[in-house]
Amino acid sequence: MSSLRKLDYLDVSDNKLSPFLNIVLQVTSLTTLRIAGINLTDIPPAIVSLTALQCLDLARNNLSKVAAELFELTNLTELDVSFNNLKTMPSGLGQLKVAASFFFELLTQLLIIFAN
Repeated sequence: MSSLRKLDYLDVSDNKLSPFLNIVLQVTSLTTLRIAGINLTDIPPAIVSLTALQCLDLARNNLSKVAAELFELTNLTELDVSFNNLKTMPSGLGQLKVAASFFFELLTQLLIIFAN
């Protein structure tokens, strides 16, 4: 992992990353992580080790809830959870700087759900 210590942007969307996700979560220098469309059903608790993370793209997965661990990422300013299976607004959302954009994404999903 020492060879990746300067890596700050990683986009592995739409790949079969699940077996390697724990390795990715050890790259603590990441400020942007795009893991959309990798069929995640849960957000790994180890995500809290990415303390520099500012942008997290979890769109197009199979998430039914937003893990409480995300609220520990105090530098997070962009969170994309669109096109998942979210049904409710998570408690603790107000702790994030990203609350407004998250709310918009969730509202868009709810409108799509109720329109169908």
